[in-house]
Amino acid sequence: MARNRAVALVGAVLIVLVALPSLTWGNASGFLGETRGNENQLTEGLVSLAPSQGSWNGTVVATIPVGNGPIGVGYSGGSGYVYVTNYESNSVSVIDRTTVVATIRVGNGPAAAGYDGGNGYVYVANELSNNVSVINRTTVVGTVAVGNQPEGVGYDNRSGYIYVANFGSNNVSVINGTTVVATIPVGIYPIGVAYDSGNGYVYVANQGSNNVSVINQTTVVATVPVGNNPPGVAYDSENGFVYVSNEGPNTVSVINGTTVVATVPVGNSPFGVGYDSSGDGNVYVANLGSATVSVISRTTVVATVFVGTAPYGVGYDSANRYVYVANFGSSTVSVISPPPPSPPVVTASAAGDQGTNGWFTSPATLTLTATDTGSGVRVITYSVAGGPWQNYAAPLTFSDGTYVVNYTATDWAGNTADVNTLVLRVDSVPPRIDAFESGTVGANGWFTSLTIVSLNASDNGSGVQRLSYRLDDEATEDYSGPITLSEGVRFINATATDVAGNIAVDPIEVRVDVTPPVLQPKALPPTVTTGSVTMSWSGHDNTSGISRYEVSVDGGARQGVGMNTSFIVSLPDGSHTITVWAVDAAGNNVSRFVTFRVDTNTFSPSGPYAKGLTYGIIVTAAAVAGLFLWRRRRRASPPPASPPQGGGA
Repeated sequence: MARNRAVALVGAVLIVLVALPSLTWGNASGFLGETRGNENQLTEGLVSLAPSQGSWNGTVVATIPVGNGPIGVGYSGGSGYVYVTNYESNSVSVIDRTTVVATIRVGNGPAAAGYDGGNGYVYVANELSNNVSVINRTTVVGTVAVGNQPEGVGYDNRSGYIYVANFGSNNVSVINGTTVVATIPVGIYPIGVAYDSGNGYVYVANQGSNNVSVINQTTVVATVPVGNNPPGVAYDSENGFVYVSNEGPNTVSVINGTTVVATVPVGNSPFGVGYDSSGDGNVYVANLGSATVSVISRTTVVATVFVGTAPYGVGYDSANRYVYVANFGSSTVSVISPPPPSPPVVTASAAGDQGTNGWFTSPATLTLTATDTGSGVRVITYSVAGGPWQNYAAPLTFSDGTYVVNYTATDWAGNTADVNTLVLRVDSVPPRIDAFESGTVGANGWFTSLTIVSLNASDNGSGVQRLSYRLDDEATEDYSGPITLSEGVRFINATATDVAGNIAVDPIEVRVDVTPPVLQPKALPPTVTTGSVTMSWSGHDNTSGISRYEVSVDGGARQGVGMNTSFIVSLPDGSHTITVWAVDAAGNNVSRFVTFRVDTNTFSPSGPYAKGLTYGIIVTAAAVAGLFLWRRRRRASPPPASPPQGGGA
């Protein structure tokens, strides 16, 4: 294979592979560790709000001259150095931040570098000498023979093995320390290697067969089809995705487990892939044909950075948070400083019927949103009233009550926003008004004395803010104490307002009648000469109104006569008293009585024929007196002379 093609393909992929191990090689247990469980959980119930193009604000902070034809980049978590393989110089440049501190002679055509977090060694794949140089800091301490044209290196922090992709023999050499312990057949022209610490699999990009071999320890467990000519592989420990560069279609395939879940367009001829594990959490893709680096957040390109000529390999230094890009054409390394890690910005928005004093008067809906200018928002979490933290998925609805809601968000780089607190107050129920009436209770809801009305308002939500009232047509005033009501039908319009602004109105009617009715009986003659007596009267009441009349004869039981204003009763001769009561609707009553005599005797001077009998007595007395006088006069006069007896003619 010609050097240019080997360098292009191998360099880009190997660099990516090295970049990935550098992220995992913090220590023997692995920087990414076995803490993720399974990858699928990362795509369920999470918020994926990728930043928009141009929101990334990193920059190239240095350009470092190195050897000829730099291809691969690897980072040693032990020494803190970055190792750049110089393909045409058969050397490795050792960089401390932005300074080359050593140059190490290795085999021919060094294409990739990887770091073993278990033993602290750096492994350099030498494509043209078919071996791997083992470096301890700046010294080569061993050489391991592998397959033909080794171009990719990856480290499995679970097994502690180094995996070397042999481009010319279509297999992967598995190294333990300095010994090859297994050789695994894979696809055609394997070049890129990456380790997924989430599921424990090693991913090998096969440039000739356009697929990725998935290895568990020393066994291929799956083959994933991707784009044409895939050279580079990287693992994003935050979202659990594996990123594969496809040179032919200028894309990146995003793999979750063994399934391609997205395809991301990038620059021309993408090769090396690296992941920023402790900074912005983005994936960096070196585009050989366009001299740029595409910055990917999850499945969206958020920035394009111009670097040197023909960029191949990408590596990340987790100590200084720089991304290193090997520029094959300009024999330099571009140092990119990602934006400083910044947490997401989380906002809370509550919606509902707005009351007063910060209260809602209807069930309130709380919506949480977050934005992140770096890696994008991974998840929004919240806690209500000190309860357990939960992943936010949809707006929350709150009924009546006061709720303390804590919320935050975490981006894909692991940055977590400060916990914000929102106090949400909901009171949808108006106050309750109670009226207490004090007075002499009459009938039919009336009071028969001056009445005192006391008002009270209560509210179980926000509390009562104001209690006022209006009496009849008077002006409204704040309630300050009991209200005394005089006679009449009185109307109190009570209004209570709570702190939330809910209003309750209670119209109260109080009826007061302290005055009894007016009753006027019609006079009867002192003596009634008939046994049937008719008693009549009139009455009125100006407040509650007369509801009925009652009658009692000679102190007997009272009997109702309704609204009749006369009463007929048959009575024997003698003295009698008829009492009439007028009763109003409030229960007030007044009585009036009439005393009279009944005399129905024919010969009684006061009887029914009293006038005729007196006249007869007078006439009779006069007749008797006349006869007596006549007789006396006759006795006093001499008798007349008798005529002579006989005569003669």
